[in-house]
Amino acid sequence: MRIGILTQALHGNYGGILQNYALQQVLKQMGHTPVTIDRHRPTNDNVVKNIAKRLLQIAHGKYESSLLTHSQKQYLYSRPIEFVTAHIDRLGPLTTQSAFDNVVSDASFDAFIVGSDQCWRPCYSPNIADYFLDFADRRQVKRIAYAVSFGVDSWEYTPQQTQTVKKAAANLDAVSVREKSGIKLCQEFLDINAEWVLDPTMLLGVDGFTPFVKKEYPATPFITQYLLEDSPEADAVVSRVKSLTGINECRDNNRTKTFNRFTLLKHYSAISVEEWISNIANARFLVTDSFHGAVFAIMFNIPFIVKLNGTRGNTRIESLLSDFGLEQCICRDTARFALPTIDYQAVNRHLADRLIESQTFLINALS
Repeated sequence: MRIGILTQALHGNYGGILQNYALQQVLKQMGHTPVTIDRHRPTNDNVVKNIAKRLLQIAHGKYESSLLTHSQKQYLYSRPIEFVTAHIDRLGPLTTQSAFDNVVSDASFDAFIVGSDQCWRPCYSPNIADYFLDFADRRQVKRIAYAVSFGVDSWEYTPQQTQTVKKAAANLDAVSVREKSGIKLCQEFLDINAEWVLDPTMLLGVDGFTPFVKKEYPATPFITQYLLEDSPEADAVVSRVKSLTGINECRDNNRTKTFNRFTLLKHYSAISVEEWISNIANARFLVTDSFHGAVFAIMFNIPFIVKLNGTRGNTRIESLLSDFGLEQCICRDTARFALPTIDYQAVNRHLADRLIESQTFLINALS
């Protein structure tokens, strides 16, 4: 089957890139021909806005990524995008509704899959109805949601959006969600049933990512941090982990946070996807506030701790850790937490069981 995958835009987000790569690989192993329909928001990158952003960068001295121009973001994320170009089959980037409509109207598609990532979070997805595959309502194709995420455990849709997506959701052939709370949201607001399945990265499994792990790492032990939000609390967690482990070297898996106008932009360039995976796989310990950071630590059996991140939503992380009995990995007090003791044999057994459930869902959905 030729399958179109609709997910969040492929840019500099490591988890977003890797979950899409994983889903494509799993579908290829099943004998299908997947391609990602790479939907992006319009760039709105004009001269006046660029000048305004540059002036604000100078005025603020320190600034967030929202003040970066489109060309600056492309420069910073060039290395992750190299992985996308080399390893992901995609159509796009598609920055307009008409371009998207032209692609999805192709009669050669036999199925569409929306997922994973936060595809059902309306603030992240342009024209949210597209992410419920409403464009395929009157076509003889399979319409599937795999490990799709609302991102939070509350309903963020307007009444009009709710009415639109509820109608589209009724036409989906199979629905699965990435967080347990998504089951309740589907039942309460969409009147549909959903299954709770693994993120595509875990569906592919550690063996699918091992080829990207670099072996030439020094013997000196190190910690890896993958923190999406800068805060004194996050710094405190890293400092305490260093103290408790006795390991001083810490590798940063996310360099694009707060920018300083006196520092060359190349200093903030994102690392490659291969280096991102390798830094986790070779670490003695991981500190993260990311769902996919925790996922890769679990797959590579690396001890880790998660600082909850209210800005981006904690539901998906709490759901993941409760599923694997790893609530001890949640840091609730940045000054007094202890290092977790993880029984990875038990974790791996549970992962094997959940893998069968998730594979079965996807096989049945496409049959």
